[in-house]
Amino acid sequence: AAPGQADSLQQEEQQQQRDSPAAGGANGSNSDAEGSEAGGANAAATGTAGAANGPHRNVLDEIMAEEGASEGEDDEGEGRRYHEVAFDLKHQIRQYMAVPAVVQFYMWMLAGCNNTNTPALNHAICSFLWRIILPEHLDLEPLLYQLSFLRVFHQLLSDASLRKKMEHREVLLLCTRVVRGLFSRLVPQPSLLPPEQQQQRQNKHNAGHSDQAATIAEEGNVAKQTERELRRQEAVAGMLCVDLMFWRNANICDYINKEYHLREEDQFVSRAAAGN
Repeated sequence: AAPGQADSLQQEEQQQQRDSPAAGGANGSNSDAEGSEAGGANAAATGTAGAANGPHRNVLDEIMAEEGASEGEDDEGEGRRYHEVAFDLKHQIRQYMAVPAVVQFYMWMLAGCNNTNTPALNHAICSFLWRIILPEHLDLEPLLYQLSFLRVFHQLLSDASLRKKMEHREVLLLCTRVVRGLFSRLVPQPSLLPPEQQQQRQNKHNAGHSDQAATIAEEGNVAKQTERELRRQEAVAGMLCVDLMFWRNANICDYINKEYHLREEDQFVSRAAAGN
């Protein structure tokens, strides 16, 4: 019995020795699999985090790179340049303030000068409008030659209560000047020659010409010039009557001040006729 037991014990030990490497291999495989899975998960998490943070880093890097490039250009003098210019107040007012929308707002405020406006407000409104119309400033009086503005002027000038108050004197003076300036252009004045022609006639009279034929010829020329001046004034008045219905800018006002360039056209025609 003893030898049989010894043989069975030996077989069991051999079987255990054969089973031990397999179990070790299985355990190693399991540990390797677990390690691989853990490593893969960590790598995936790291990759996901990198993918999430990557675009932000790229955008920031691009912004920083652009700022660095712009700073480099400015340092090198290749970026934005500045130069100093004189501030022309008259040009700024003409460009941004002498426009129909702004002037219409001032005229709307001027319409309430007797009811709601204070003397200081009326003075401020008149100061702006004086700057618009006076020749030593912008010389844009035709900017106020508009039917809605004329209604305001008529309302103020026909109000007898305003004439009794000294604080409204400046308002009435402004309205009177604009209305008189308008009607001086609308009503032809045939007896008045251009200033240069009046001066030439006065010089000849002072020289004491006694030639009767020359005097008759001169009178004939004066009559022709007066007739031509009358036609020109009538044409200016007709075109200005049409312009009263429309808003206009500073350039159109300059055109009206030059009488629609009709005087230059007459002079050109006269020189062309004299040349022929």
